[in-house]
Amino acid sequence: MTALINIHPFPLFITVDEMWKSEAWGGFHTTLEMRDETLVPVTEFAESTDIHYLSENVRLDGDVQTDGLITANGLLIWEYSAAQREVILRLATAYGVRAVDAAALVAHKIFPELGVLDSDGNRVTKAGKLPKFDGPSQASFHGEHGFPFSVSAPAWFPKRGMPKSIVFSRR
Repeated sequence: MTALINIHPFPLFITVDEMWKSEAWGGFHTTLEMRDETLVPVTEFAESTDIHYLSENVRLDGDVQTDGLITANGLLIWEYSAAQREVILRLATAYGVRAVDAAALVAHKIFPELGVLDSDGNRVTKAGKLPKFDGPSQASFHGEHGFPFSVSAPAWFPKRGMPKSIVFSRR
């Protein structure tokens, strides 16, 4: 079993749109630029790199999804909004990787000391070293149907995605 390195989930980043709506706007100096995406790392937003502090003090408001990323130090529990999910899916498409690996790359850039692992169990170092993905539609599986990034789409899931009229049930 993988040890948890944080008890409560926290966001890895906020989007530019979320940044503009933030009461703390004006204090951001560092952004993370990745493939035409501008992200504000949670460490900049919360002015801390301490995972325990972030875990106890930073939360997203509203409808969020919780997921986990495997690191050399244990499981990093994080949360993301619908807007953040779309950013991860766009990054996954741009890099040609699984969504969980795109999220792992973001986590690595924000917390390089954690030793974030990709979906093959290798340390994340840069985008070009991530395992390539040409499988089922991630936009459909994770975006439209709401499965967490850490859940891989089954082999039978169509590349173009399931019709929107299909509803999956979690039990």
